[in-house]
Amino acid sequence: MDLRFNGSKNDLEKLLTQFISKDVVKKLIDGFENYSFAISGEEYIKIENEYKESLPDTLSLVTPLKKYNINITATTTVALLILLDLITLGISDRLLEWIGVNPKMQGIYKLDCEVEKCIIIEMLRSKSHTVDETILPPAAQACFNNDLQCKFRSNDKCTIRKGDVINALTKLCEKNVVRKQGSYFKYNF
Repeated sequence: MDLRFNGSKNDLEKLLTQFISKDVVKKLIDGFENYSFAISGEEYIKIENEYKESLPDTLSLVTPLKKYNINITATTTVALLILLDLITLGISDRLLEWIGVNPKMQGIYKLDCEVEKCIIIEMLRSKSHTVDETILPPAAQACFNNDLQCKFRSNDKCTIRKGDVINALTKLCEKNVVRKQGSYFKYNF
């Protein structure tokens, strides 16, 4: 059930469209590119540019072809689908049960708001998976995650208030997604 793939973007799209719709596949592949930093250990998503050689005495545009080398578990794939809002929590529960994970016992939760998603992404970027309430940019600074839909972004600037971050961290603690350690919050997974 794990995803192991080595090949071109076209081949990856063909493989994935056997299981999910073409629109979802395109968004998932974009997610691979945007969130590959969050994968660690034996799992990986590597995307390399390859350039085809042009024939001698010809004029050609050099456009890179992306080559994907992916080795991620089914659980990571489902988590990425949830993070990208490509599937609902009900569908994710059934997918996880199908691959042998009990979602009720192992803490799979739908993140309620953009702030929670942003916090989790920043925790994953941190080597220690630990943050404090100053994790998001101060008001009127450049947004860290422009690829997310967010009510707190105006003209590519983050408008979030510290109170909103603290409320989101508190909710994540209540869901057991993060735990408080002194003045810091640590990702539980």
